[in-house]
Amino acid sequence: MSYRFQDIAVNSPIVLLIHLGEKSMEIGAVIQKHLPQNLTQITLDYAGDKRLNFDNVQVDVQHQAGDGVPILWHQARVIYYKNSYLIQINTPGARSNRRNSYRVSVGVTGWMNRLGKPPLQTIIKDVSMTGFAVTDRKKELHLMNGDRVSISFDDLTFKINLDGKVVRIEKHDDYVIYGFAILNICKDLTTYISMKQRKVRK
Repeated sequence: MSYRFQDIAVNSPIVLLIHLGEKSMEIGAVIQKHLPQNLTQITLDYAGDKRLNFDNVQVDVQHQAGDGVPILWHQARVIYYKNSYLIQINTPGARSNRRNSYRVSVGVTGWMNRLGKPPLQTIIKDVSMTGFAVTDRKKELHLMNGDRVSISFDDLTFKINLDGKVVRIEKHDDYVIYGFAILNICKDLTTYISMKQRKVRK
């Protein structure tokens, strides 16, 4: 069965899978509106001021179907036009066995910065290419959906710095877990996650 990219509902999340040689990264995005000629306007989950250039890279696109199985479109074209990112996909998508953003357990203490508030130590629960989660054991963060933070932590010789937006809150009796969508590009994240995966499998 094949899938048309333009059949995805507006405001649905997607993931851009970007490849350049042996290097790869992922950027989250949201569909804003579909246009003629197989063009779709999207908003990137990216907090930087610099315009991203997708020339000379391979871009595939993934969307999570209603039954939880990823649908993958290959050879997408991403351009920046009139202050917007447009994506063009001329080929049908297919269901994929690829797991959506493999999440690795971290379990180290890091620092969280919030606008206008002092830094706080927090436990980094896990991280993937598109998101991360922290555990608030003291229930002192008091974050809400949409709040933005930055975190930093050291692990496996890497210093990881991530900007995130709260997209999930899990309240428990003794702690709260906050899930974040990543908003910046961290050049070491792919290598860090790969090394964490290998360490877990040993």
